[in-house]
Amino acid sequence: MAYTPRLTSDGIVDNPKWYSENPFYQSGFGMPNCTCYAYRLT
Repeated sequence: MAYTPRLTSDGIVDNPKWYSENPFYQSGFGMPNCTCYAYRLT
């Protein structure tokens, strides 16, 4: 599997898994952050 960098905000903007439902983002970790990124997969 080849690495493909994310070059746009598609799927992130206004997605509650990234923001309002993400306790790491709400705690001030911000984006991009690997902890916030991993949490959104749950």
